[in-house]
Amino acid sequence: MLIFQEPTDAEEVVCPYIDTNRFTQRYAFLKDLSPEEFDMMLNNGWRHFGFFFFIPNCRSCNLCTPVRTSIFNFSMSKSQRRNLSKNDKIIEVEFVNLEYKKEYFEIYKKHSMVKFNQETSEKDFIESFFSDSLSGSTRISLYKYNNKLVAIGFIDISETGISSVYFCYDTDYSRFGLGVYSVLKEIEYGKLLNKSYYYLGYYIKGNQSMEYKIKYTPCEFLDWNRGSWHPFKSENKVLV
Repeated sequence: MLIFQEPTDAEEVVCPYIDTNRFTQRYAFLKDLSPEEFDMMLNNGWRHFGFFFFIPNCRSCNLCTPVRTSIFNFSMSKSQRRNLSKNDKIIEVEFVNLEYKKEYFEIYKKHSMVKFNQETSEKDFIESFFSDSLSGSTRISLYKYNNKLVAIGFIDISETGISSVYFCYDTDYSRFGLGVYSVLKEIEYGKLLNKSYYYLGYYIKGNQSMEYKIKYTPCEFLDWNRGSWHPFKSENKVLV
């Protein structure tokens, strides 16, 4: 592992997830992580975009809860099964190595504007998703409909798991439920690679864009206080 900058606490800002809260994070700039080293980072709740690794470090809140799905025990719901069956008939999926193409940015740019009303630059996109911090252990998932690229996803591969980094799609194809489909195909890919866990990032109760992550069961959550993973149950006070 090459460390550009040791873990540092960022300044406190308005929380981007819960309107009434304050937010800060610990961050570091890292490169050349081995699958074993990245496994350790995932197990401790770290996420990353490119060389920028981060973890929540709020003084009065621990709602950002890392969650992961047990790949070989994963059980689809009826709606997930319908989504998979429908899209498997019309969508071609391929996992490829990390290599930049302009068409990837065009989908990301449109998705960012339509879904979040955010403008983005090609430079930022490349730095966030094509800075190879894991020495070749990142893959891109491509989703094509009638030979047209309609969605892309980024996943990282560790020693025992895979981690969903980001997914975006051409919003003209929202009717296909591609977000759900991408999770199902990535879990399927993780099984093919014989990985144990699929990391979905942070679940945040009260934030609708994050709450979907506990629908892929059985799932576990990282208890920040105990530093260990536990099966998610509705009575877990950390999550409810």
